[in-house]
Amino acid sequence: MTIGKTVLLTGANGFLGTAAASLLLKKGYNLKCAIRKSSKLNKHFECEYVYADLNDKLPDDLFNDVDIVIHAAGLTKTNRWRNYYKVNYEGTKNLVSSINSSKRAKIEQFIYISSLAASGPRNNKNESSLPISHYGKSKLMAEQEVKKLSIPVTIIRPPAIYGPYDVDFFEIFKMIQKGFAFLPKMDNYLSIIHIDDAARSILFAIKHPKNITYEIDDGKLHKTYDIINSMIEFTNPKARIIKIPLFIIKIIRLISYTGILGILLNPDKLAESMHSWIANSSAIVLDGFKPLISLDDGIKNSVEWYHENGWS
Repeated sequence: MTIGKTVLLTGANGFLGTAAASLLLKKGYNLKCAIRKSSKLNKHFECEYVYADLNDKLPDDLFNDVDIVIHAAGLTKTNRWRNYYKVNYEGTKNLVSSINSSKRAKIEQFIYISSLAASGPRNNKNESSLPISHYGKSKLMAEQEVKKLSIPVTIIRPPAIYGPYDVDFFEIFKMIQKGFAFLPKMDNYLSIIHIDDAARSILFAIKHPKNITYEIDDGKLHKTYDIINSMIEFTNPKARIIKIPLFIIKIIRLISYTGILGILLNPDKLAESMHSWIANSSAIVLDGFKPLISLDDGIKNSVEWYHENGWS
């Protein structure tokens, strides 16, 4: 089955890119996957692979016969904050410039996968905020670049995403298996969404092309404590939550600048961990999108996948 639309997808090797590619192929879209030569794919898809580094000159034929661009490539973790701007901002700027200058490009729609980090932390969905991390700032700058295109541009800001192939929640899963989980000692909230619903939001954006920014979530407001408790329930009911005072997290963050704590515990992520992150998904809900996977069902599905695929 084909519906005659060709999608160029950057970041097909990433967490959300993998899920989006699977869904688009299932729905009958023609797919071109733009990846770097050094990329390791989570899955090999039946699509046309194009080698492209967004920080270099892009291939002349990259946009041939492309109707829709989904830009999901990006850097989410690094110990060198300048890399966020190089990859997320400068790479996006290069892609936009290449589209605008291409004589072959006849693109109808552009979808940019940003992040809730570009919105900044919020204590309620209507609060105004600004990004507090280099990652969030780099994504916000990239959003300003894609708005320079003269075609419909949809920006999607996912919150924390979890599900099969996710490595960040897997680290929490491994801790819980050992009998403990660490949390900041505060009553913070965290918007969250299962990977399948996040991929569905991209398909929704394709079917509703317009200039808009969508924040997405699973339709519920969760305390971070409740999310971890759900993971404990399906992983190791005997595990304990250890709450760390904020002053200790601030000390750990200072230490993280040395890089000795690894890429996951970097200054950006530790700074973000001390806040509430609440999405305002009213725009996409009003347009007709409904998430399908509840927190408990999603966590249960993820834990089962980890076991079945030898990640445990």
